Amino acid sequence: MSRREMKTSSRAPHRSIAARFLTVVGLLTVLVPGLPLAAPSEVRLEEKLASPSLETLWRDGFEPERIRDPGPVSRLLIETRTAVFGDRQLGPLLGTDALGRCLLSRLAWGARLSLAVGLVASAISLIIGVAWGAVAGYAGGRVDDIMMRAVDVLYALPLMFIVIFVVALLRGFRNEHPELEANQIIVLFAVIGATSWLTMARIVRGQVLSLRGTEFMDAARASGSTDLSILRRHVLPNVTPVVLVTLTLTIPRVMLFEAFLSFLGLGVEAPDVSWGVLARQGFDALTAVHVNAWLILFPGLAFATTLLAMNALGDRLRDALDPRLRGGRQ
Repeated sequence: MSRREMKTSSRAPHRSIAARFLTVVGLLTVLVPGLPLAAPSEVRLEEKLASPSLETLWRDGFEPERIRDPGPVSRLLIETRTAVFGDRQLGPLLGTDALGRCLLSRLAWGARLSLAVGLVASAISLIIGVAWGAVAGYAGGRVDDIMMRAVDVLYALPLMFIVIFVVALLRGFRNEHPELEANQIIVLFAVIGATSWLTMARIVRGQVLSLRGTEFMDAARASGSTDLSILRRHVLPNVTPVVLVTLTLTIPRVMLFEAFLSFLGLGVEAPDVSWGVLARQGFDALTAVHVNAWLILFPGLAFATTLLAMNALGDRLRDALDPRLRGGRQ
């Protein structure tokens, strides 16, 4: 067995654990409304800043009306949860915040929003980046120069500050015109996705340039295939492995960006909750007299383990989709 094979095989169990962990997290995130958890906005001031404890495992008092604007699927899960558990719910096993809200429940509901931002914004980034990079690499010449110089210019701009400016501007516009309904979360999805495609475009463009002179591309042109057909049937399938690996690295970066904006107060707004919002609230609860460490510890652990698993999954995909590594294992 070669050194590369030994290294790959030794890391395989860790990657398998990462894939299973993400699968479990994804399923739990989807099923959160059906779990016996407290409503994320349920306030119990008499229990504020309670430390983690297993003394109260179950308690009564679930109020489904406190869950803000559930969709049809979430509403169905809430009805199922009520039919199965009634008003019973898990106690504050991970402690409570300054308003007595259950941190366990807020972590679970925050995962839905944080992962949704990562997936939706990354999907927007994927569409823009793959389209831009594929067209630039396939066209070549002056078109390629113009399109990639535009990417270079955008890279030179402080995109983080631009996103902060746009989000703050839209929030101010919404406050001045409350009659115009604008979903802050949808705007956040769009803005983050529209500024995260530059790396994807460069990677795809490089892959397409390496495919331009191949024999199967020349054969496709000689057979009379249109440029759009060649891109769809020959170019995109060949760049898909690299795109998937890049996507697994884009999702953590987008989630961190959302957390950063929420930490600054420019991302997700109350009563919605995300892991970035929880980190901000935990930071606000820190004082020189009382260090309520659980308010930052548990959101930080959730973020760190999820992002670590995503990076491990990206490493596994790279090994699985790399033809050189596949050939070495045969």
